[in-house]
Amino acid sequence: MVALVSACKSAPNESASAPEGETAAPAAPKPVDEPAPTGAEERAGTWLDGEVDGNALDVSSAIFMGSAGADDMQIMLSDRADLCAVMSSGALPKDAALLAITLKLTGSDNQDGPFRAGEYPLGDANPDQKTKKAAFTKLESNCMPLVQVAASEGTVTLAGDVAIGGEAKGTFSFAFGEDAVKGGFVATYCKPPELEPSGCK
Repeated sequence: MVALVSACKSAPNESASAPEGETAAPAAPKPVDEPAPTGAEERAGTWLDGEVDGNALDVSSAIFMGSAGADDMQIMLSDRADLCAVMSSGALPKDAALLAITLKLTGSDNQDGPFRAGEYPLGDANPDQKTKKAAFTKLESNCMPLVQVAASEGTVTLAGDVAIGGEAKGTFSFAFGEDAVKGGFVATYCKPPELEPSGCK
């Protein structure tokens, strides 16, 4: 408080008159504040805010896996930059944090895809498309889960149609009990392994 009062006292008296015979100089224009960036400008690309069971995820890579004509697709965010190489080899990434999201097409006329822009709520609120599951996992050095929590509610929103071999872009928000995360992704295509992951790299 002392600093504020002192600063006020030391400010020049702008209302004081100019000496007789002199013309008062025009007041300097006040600087115009730059407009604050919007949320979209601040958070373009891939990002994740929040923690699950005290664990944060500093995203280094985002991938999606699926095949042409399939009715499900998996999106994965991880702190491992080599996530695609590890997953494609049929292994799990050791010492990694992961957010794995599975989207599914459930309508009578969209079973063969592609995945279209729009909302994919967790559960059965949308009869045509949904988030089948979302899980936050923290793996140890032997790829055993130290933390593994399934989302209880949430939504994924795809920003555009997804083409195999291209990118999947969108946003998400999920609740994990009392914890919550939200974020965005620009996920690159990653060829899925032939079999379920069994190794550890």
